[in-house]
Amino acid sequence: MLVALCIILGTLLHSKVFASSVKQISGDESNGKIEFVTNEFPTFEVAKSFFDGPMEDMLSQQTYQGDLLPVNPSTSDTNYIIKIRVDFNKYHSGSSRFDVETLSWDIIAAADEAIARIKPIPGQNSVRHINVYRLYHPHLKTHLYTTDTHEAKILQGRGWLYEGIAWKSERDEGEAVYRLYHSGLKVHLYTKDSHEYKVLATRGWNQEGVSYHSFGTVPVYRLYHSGLKKHLYTKDVNEYNILATRGWLQEGLAWNSQP
Repeated sequence: MLVALCIILGTLLHSKVFASSVKQISGDESNGKIEFVTNEFPTFEVAKSFFDGPMEDMLSQQTYQGDLLPVNPSTSDTNYIIKIRVDFNKYHSGSSRFDVETLSWDIIAAADEAIARIKPIPGQNSVRHINVYRLYHPHLKTHLYTTDTHEAKILQGRGWLYEGIAWKSERDEGEAVYRLYHSGLKVHLYTKDSHEYKVLATRGWNQEGVSYHSFGTVPVYRLYHSGLKKHLYTKDVNEYNILATRGWLQEGLAWNSQP
């Protein structure tokens, strides 16, 4: 029997859910109305990021999409789920109930994977020092470094893996370390060289301003992989030396950080 995927409501709601589930929302299953529910997302930002990112991508790749209503979740709740309500009574050429259920369960599974990847990110609690968070995207094969706790949490919902605190920076003292982004390469670059910062701006890189500061006694090293066309930054001397045996070119001291 041919049916269309009709997601009549996809909202982020506060709820207590212990396992991914399917339940009836009206009548019985023979009436064709089923509700798919994800596990809890830890924050509104992560839930919204999954809804707007991976979930939207999965829907866009299907040839039997239905209507997805706008998401206007409340940020006042503490935990969130995504509900997908499917009306199998909506007929459409090219779709089957099996297709619709498979897609819905794929979304549930993707949500579970996204939730499992989430790690708690410590806040910026020091008056003087500031944490620099390190994240990695396995598909893009690139790292990102940020002092913005909100950005780090958002990125976890968009396929980025939180790897911990890379190093600590001074809030105000020291030389500025700048951040640039290349939309074609989909990578960020960090430098305290103001000349490099200006030159790269003429070569397709977008200047994103001061990211943090270079100050302290702990060196942070920079490496480059010509095959990946990616840079990596680390204060871990062991990582710096090991990566040199795996195709990474050691570029020396990038800046300094706090212990």
